[in-house]
Parts: sequence; C-alpha cells; structure tokens
Amino acid sequence: MSFRNFVILRTTLCATLLVFFLGLLSSLQMTAFAQQADDQDDGGKKPIYLTVRVFQAKTSRAAKYDMTDQMFRLRTPGLTDYDKWVSSIGKAYPGLELSLIRTEELRVFMSPMAGKVILGPKKDRNLQFLVNVAQSPGDGETPGLSIIPFVEYHFGDETTDRKYPPVPQFMPPPIEYEAGMTYFFSHKSLSYKPESYVSFVRPGAPVSDFVNDEVFFVFVVTREPGNPLKPGGDKPTARVFKNEQSDELQANATKKADPEWPVEIQKPGYDGRIQVRVEITPDGHVAHTNIWNSTLPEANRQAIAAALKWEFPATVFAETQLPVYTLLTFNYKAPAPKPAKPEPAKKNPTPARKTPAKTIPKRPVK
Repeated sequence: MSFRNFVILRTTLCATLLVFFLGLLSSLQMTAFAQQADDQDDGGKKPIYLTVRVFQAKTSRAAKYDMTDQMFRLRTPGLTDYDKWVSSIGKAYPGLELSLIRTEELRVFMSPMAGKVILGPKKDRNLQFLVNVAQSPGDGETPGLSIIPFVEYHFGDETTDRKYPPVPQFMPPPIEYEAGMTYFFSHKSLSYKPESYVSFVRPGAPVSDFVNDEVFFVFVVTREPGNPLKPGGDKPTARVFKNEQSDELQANATKKADPEWPVEIQKPGYDGRIQVRVEITPDGHVAHTNIWNSTLPEANRQAIAAALKWEFPATVFAETQLPVYTLLTFNYKAPAPKPAKPEPAKKNPTPARKTPAKTIPKRPVK
C-alpha cells in the first residue's frame, strides 16, 4: 500500500469512528475549550474538566526505538509530584528519558467542536492534540463517558486549514472513562524532524543540537472530579491562584531561589521558561511540585529543586488556612554568542625606496 493510500485510509477510518461516537448522542453536545473556567453552565449542561499533559520521551536516533501505540492507564490519586508522574509513565516506555513540557486545563462540554492543545506557533506549522467527549452506554444502567482523543499536524491557523487540510497523525481507540484513572498514549508517528521539534517545543534553540535525538510525544488525559480552579466546590479544600495572582505572590516571597541551570543549556539560543506548579502549606513552605510548562526540559529537575526552597509570608493565610496552588515562573536568558575575533590585518612589507636616477646636466650650448 502506498503512503498516500495509507493516509487516505487512516483519515477515513478516523472520521468514521468520530461520526459513530458523535451519533451515540445526537441530542448532546460535546467539546472542550481552553479554560476560563468558572462554574457557569453552557445552556444548562454541566461541564467536564480535563487536564491534558504532554511529555516528551527522548532517546538516540541510532537506538531505533520501536514505540508502542498501546493505550495505558494508571491511578491518579498517587500522582502528587513531578517524579511520581515521570516514573509512573516511564514504566510504559523503558529506555526513554521522559520530561513534562506542557499542561493545559480544559473545560469540557458536549458539542461538535474539539478542545485543543497546540504545540508550536498558531500561525505556522504546529501539532494539535484534540479531544472530544460523548456519553457512552456505561454499565447498561448508569451512562458512562467516552473520551475521544486524536492528534493532527496543521500547516497554520484556521485560515490556512481551509486551504491545506490538517493531516491526521494518530487516533487511539476511544477511552471508556473510569473514575480516578489517568490515560496516556504515544505512537511511532508522533516523532518529528529536529526542525519541527524545535518549533513545537523550544523555539530559538539550534536545530543542529537535536539531529541525533529521537523525541516522541506522549499525551496524558486526566478527568478532574470538579472545577480545578475551585477544588472542593462549596466546601473548598484549597485556593488556586491565577497568573496575575501567582506573579504577585512570587514577587512577595520571603525566601527565593533560582535553578542551577545545567551546562547543557548554557549556550546561545537556549532562552526559555519553566513554570512550576506548587502547593504552599499554611506555614508558608512548598509541599508538592510539578512542572506546568517547560521549554527547557533538561532543567526541569533543577527548577523543581529551586521551587522547594521558596517560602511565603504568613499574610497569605491571614483570612483562611487553606493551602494555595500557584505557579512559580523561572525565566532563563542564554549567553550571547561570542563575537567572532577579527582576523589580524596582514602586514604589508615596507617597499624598498627607489634611488632616484641621477640627472646628468646638459652642457650649455656655446
């Protein structure tokens, strides 16, 4: 079968499966859109909250790693810190170096449009993880929930999509959701040339630094029990600070620490940012940490180590003793390229002085 026919067949299959699951509940809508999460319903429909995490799994191209397309699952409650996420998911991909690069919270309703997490520039080529939800038959008495994820390669924004349709990359079987479970998958097609990897994950870095790397993307989906911005609902169990609140809290910390940036990124082109999601306890200390967004995966653990050293004033807990979830942002500025040394000017040898020819005076004519 030619590659063209394979792409057409895969696209047709993906579309057929999606239409089938949409048809299960024609009276219900399904979509996920990027958060501005609050508790308002959409036309009386209750939202479903999903958290999407994107990991990169790296190895050497020479290793020729045979990536599985299996859907995995694990229990969510024990996944409280970055190391637990990495070690738990890493068991499914032995021999690969895992790093979390993106976290996105989605507020889900049922509608024909898919929620999306975009890797790369919206106006240029990018990779999109899309997710739909639909009601499923469940156990025959209580309706269940199907989560329908798929991955597409886009050539630009919505305007470009109309001219150059997106190319499907992988569509795993729909997930029949079970309470308290997290689901994740990858595929051999979810690895890209160094140029695309740099554009998706770490713009500005030298492409030549990654020509020997094979990097797969691993997509992880967790259904949250409620609104992640208001954990506990009417009986809150924590407070969640948004971006502006996080910046203010970070500025007013009583103790700060910067990551010890690894030598791998101490070179031109590696400007980047790491956001660490932390839980602050009422005594002002950091209890739990996880990477939220990172364009410098090599420095994830250094950012975590730095975040654990931060402390915050008692005034944060003056009104309530509920723990606080907030973001600490670490920006990294790579060293400037060293100016090229000018070539020394070639010394021209001093030309020999020419001895002027003696002028023989003419005899006067008598």
